[in-house]
Amino acid sequence: LEHPNVVRVADYDLGGSIPWLVQELLPGGSLQERLRHGPLPPGEVVELGLVLADALAHAHVQGVIHRDIKPDNVLYDGEGRPLLSDFGLARARGGLSLTETGELLGTPAYMAPEQIEAPHRVDRRADVYGLGALLYAALAARPPFQAGSPLAILDLVLRETPPDLRELSPAAPAACALACAQALAKDPERR
Repeated sequence: LEHPNVVRVADYDLGGSIPWLVQELLPGGSLQERLRHGPLPPGEVVELGLVLADALAHAHVQGVIHRDIKPDNVLYDGEGRPLLSDFGLARARGGLSLTETGELLGTPAYMAPEQIEAPHRVDRRADVYGLGALLYAALAARPPFQAGSPLAILDLVLRETPPDLRELSPAAPAACALACAQALAKDPERR
C-alpha cells in the first residue's frame, strides 16, 4: 500500500525459516505510548481520525482489510506524522489472509463484534469499528471496554454499549462522541 499515512515496507521474505520484513524507521513511538500520559487534545484526535480514515479508505480500495486497528499499530515519524502499521492480520480481496488458522485474531478491546462471531465475514466495517474504538481511546485514554480478562472483554464487545464518552472525557466534542458511538455500533449496517 502506497499512502503517506501507511508504514512503508522496504523488503520482506515470508517463505524462509524465519519470516522477516524491513520497514521505515519511525522514531516517534506509538499512539499507545502517548496515551500513557493521558488523552490527546480533541483537535489532535480529529486530525488523527481524518488521516487514519483516509489511510484505511485507501487500503479498502485496494481490497485490504486491516482487522487490527489499535493504538499500538499507529506509529509516529520524526515529525509527529501518524502512520498505520502492522497489516499482519490483514485480509485481502477474495478472503485470503496472512493468517488462516481458525483462531480468533485481533485485540479484544478493539475488535468488532463480527470479528468474534463470524470472522470469515469481516469486511471494511470492522475497520470502521476499530477506528472508532481507537479514537474513543485517544479521547478517554482507555478503550471502550475494559474487564479482567480477554474473554470478559469479548463478552462486553458482543453485549454491552460502551460507556458514554462524554462522561469519561467531558472535553470531548459532542460531534466526536457521536462519531465514535456510530462507529462502535454493534450492527455493521449502522456504522
